[in-house]
Amino acid sequence: QEFLAAIIDATRSAARALLDYIERDAQSDTCAELVLDSFFDEWAWHQVPPPRIADFCNDARRLLPGPLWWQPGGDTAGVARDIIRRFLLLRRGLDDYLGSLEETGGMSSGSRSPRKEPPPIAVEAPGCYIEGASFDFGVFDRIVCGVASQRGKCTRYLLLHDHWFMLVQPDISAPGWATVRTLAPIWQVRPLADRADPRTLQVFVHPPGGTKGEDRASAVEQGIVLNFEDVRRCHAATEHIERRRRLLRAGLVRDLRAFVQGHCGDGADATPKSAGALVHRSSPGGGDA
Repeated sequence: QEFLAAIIDATRSAARALLDYIERDAQSDTCAELVLDSFFDEWAWHQVPPPRIADFCNDARRLLPGPLWWQPGGDTAGVARDIIRRFLLLRRGLDDYLGSLEETGGMSSGSRSPRKEPPPIAVEAPGCYIEGASFDFGVFDRIVCGVASQRGKCTRYLLLHDHWFMLVQPDISAPGWATVRTLAPIWQVRPLADRADPRTLQVFVHPPGGTKGEDRASAVEQGIVLNFEDVRRCHAATEHIERRRRLLRAGLVRDLRAFVQGHCGDGADATPKSAGALVHRSSPGGGDA
């Protein structure tokens, strides 16, 4: 009981530290960007099952120094990752401990392993779009742009979708239809206007989380260069991406705050019976279950 109470207290303390960081330091756009991206990266990383001790010790390569994909430091990104990682590690440790008690018949917590959980915050984007698929895009507003490729400059339509950054290639054999060539959640896209050429827009897509080792160390944002016919079209594309990105990310920050606040345990008893509620008080949508 004392050990369980200590884990619960540590998890609540880590949750309060993360909540304080979100409410105090993540008010600026830059910090909010880091908090969201770092949380999704760390959440995906924590879904990986822990290694078996026997397999770990039998691999002689474990004795060699490997690439360090992240080192704690005083930079803003390092601070955000450190706080988020501490919270997720303690949350996972508490849930694993409750699971071990349940397996041995010590108690029934009704908890679920974090490794099987979907992200607790998400944007429900309508439409089932995949790269390479064709669809009728007649209902969407679009802006014509050029994209560099191995075959040279190609004409694309930037669809002004509320949830997706989507570049499509019109199908000349089927008017009104187009093939998806580039697709990414718009809240993971960062536009950057080219000061040297106001008709050029650079778009950076945040890499997916959950990669390991060298892949994670070398993961960088993918850049796409869009060329527009005039400054007005370039400005309209930038405004659309910025507005939708900012709106969706603000909602994600609110959901993240609610999710973390549900782990602070304010007013709850630190008993094994309430431990399951402490871990899973928030639903995948970020609200109360």
